[in-house]
Amino acid sequence: MEAHKEFLHSFMIFLSTFMRKRKGVIGLAIILAFVIIAITAPYIAPYNPYEVGVGLPYEPPSSKHPLGTNDIGQDILSELLYGARISLFIGFIAGLASTLIATIIGILAGYYEGTISRALTGLTDIFLIVPAIPLILVLAAYIGPGIWNIILVITLLS
Repeated sequence: MEAHKEFLHSFMIFLSTFMRKRKGVIGLAIILAFVIIAITAPYIAPYNPYEVGVGLPYEPPSSKHPLGTNDIGQDILSELLYGARISLFIGFIAGLASTLIATIIGILAGYYEGTISRALTGLTDIFLIVPAIPLILVLAAYIGPGIWNIILVITLLS
């Protein structure tokens, strides 16, 4: 029971410190807004984002389609709201996988001294030197479309 009280006390100290940091609170609010939009997308989207022909192709913004329509008449606002779900999923999984890989590499580099440590550190340095965004784009185009391919490329190059 004492460990529970100590954890709660530590968490309250963290929370009070965090709430005094304006940038952190703003960042958390933005992430929470995206999460709420992603969760409520089926309820707030005016149209099914996969339905073709809800409007004419390339309709300009109007009261019926606030962001207009795309080349096949799909509502862009609905696509945007549903797209938040996929973006959050990709970001969360890729971030989790990158953290796991980096932790394993760090543990191995710290545990094994000598050649293995230098090799892992050198490999990490190479990934830090190479510009990530152009390489991500090239690899994603080479591997092909798909959520899991995007997650793989982001994970390996982050």
